[in-house]
Amino acid sequence: MSDTEGDGAGKTVPWERFEARGQKIKALEAELAAKSAEFDGFKQQAEGWKAGAAEAEKWKGEHAKLAATIAEERVFVQHGITDPDVQEAVRWSYGRLPVEGRPELGEAVKAWREKPDTAPTILRPHIAPAAKEAPQPTGSRLPPSNRGAAASPAGTQGMLQPAAVLSGANDAAILAQLGRKT
Repeated sequence: MSDTEGDGAGKTVPWERFEARGQKIKALEAELAAKSAEFDGFKQQAEGWKAGAAEAEKWKGEHAKLAATIAEERVFVQHGITDPDVQEAVRWSYGRLPVEGRPELGEAVKAWREKPDTAPTILRPHIAPAAKEAPQPTGSRLPPSNRGAAASPAGTQGMLQPAAVLSGANDAAILAQLGRKT
């Protein structure tokens, strides 16, 4: 019987070859352990990225909700709808419009204000027609501020100079204006 046949009994492997194979197996095991550790690091990093992506999606949704709320509030402010109950009625009425062909909220409110008879019945008492531009005043509405004021006596220059008041130089003029004698 040859060495290649049978159950392998009686085969001998040279020690150098056995030792070389053992070292190669140990090197491959060490490389496998290093690659496994590297893979675990990548796996943890990927899990972190997945968590970050989920967090980003959450914030994206929050941003979309906030942007919609701001746009809605902007419409209410533009149209002077400040009462929360009326705002809720507008939201409810807008939500009842058919989704297909539904205008933007601002366009719907504008149309309802321009033609109140087309507005939902619940909103008609609360939505005033869009205000026309107010007429500009043509003249001064305040009366003249000097009406009835007496003219300054001749020879006076209005306010007295502080040095003259303190020196008493104008005492006679002041008393003469008041109708008193010095």
